[in-house]
Amino acid sequence: MDASSILERVARALATSRLAEPRVDVSMLLAAGGRRRKASRFEMTPAKFERFLKEGRGRGAGPTYRPWIQVSDLSSKGRVHRTASALTGFRTHHLLSDNEYSAYLRAWWDENVLDIREQYPLLPVGLTESIAESLGVKHPWSNKYQFAIPQTSDLFLVRGGGIEVVAVKEDEDYEKPRTKEKLAIAEEFWRRRNVPTRVALSSELKTARFWNLEWIYDARLKPADLPFRQGRSRLYDWLVSVVVGGEISSRELGYRADVAMGLPRGTGIEAIRRLLAERVLSTDIDAGDISKDCGLCVGSVVR
Repeated sequence: MDASSILERVARALATSRLAEPRVDVSMLLAAGGRRRKASRFEMTPAKFERFLKEGRGRGAGPTYRPWIQVSDLSSKGRVHRTASALTGFRTHHLLSDNEYSAYLRAWWDENVLDIREQYPLLPVGLTESIAESLGVKHPWSNKYQFAIPQTSDLFLVRGGGIEVVAVKEDEDYEKPRTKEKLAIAEEFWRRRNVPTRVALSSELKTARFWNLEWIYDARLKPADLPFRQGRSRLYDWLVSVVVGGEISSRELGYRADVAMGLPRGTGIEAIRRLLAERVLSTDIDAGDISKDCGLCVGSVVR
């Protein structure tokens, strides 16, 4: 057994015993007694932690916020999403699962939400360490590098009435004891800041609402687009005027628009999607598959 293997075994033994304090810098031990194994670019290390701090990750608001974890920081396992919208100044959001993307869409659709910050770090780490100790649970820890790994909250939502933090979990993961422990640390962290928290489970996220929101979201404003304003688009003005006259279905309205204005088939429904995304028009997003048909009424922008 070479020197580096021995030192790693010693460090692991110390980390799992009450003799682990004071903490040992494994990188220094390995440098002195053997060749250090190169760190994967996907694992958290003390150097990466310091780099994230210097880069301003976990700080900022709206378009200037930088999430603590970004898609490029992870291995290719699982589905991830990069997306942007006018709500946060078209900055790129880094969502690490389909469930996080679904929770993001719900927040984007909620007109009381003013800002969405994903992968929000719970700093300073010393505080979450003390919370873990007070709760009698283990803080996320790197045996390899002998340092506490910072926790993150999936979504930090700025609402008109305050802040809300959302943890996104698969149902089966939520029932695991270790998941409960890490959630307890996060909940206490936010409780001390008078910030309410909640858990969004996959069973409540993987519903028809997700597909409906995605259908609307895909038609959202792009950076080069101009937002709705009366008089800017003859088609948009015509669609709104019809809906103002009384509730009508999207299918009928889209068809009537194409015929009345001599437009290629489907142009009207695409315009309706854009007006829904801008809240100029509104619909019940829980009423079945709205991509096929849905009732339309005037949205908050017009009211």
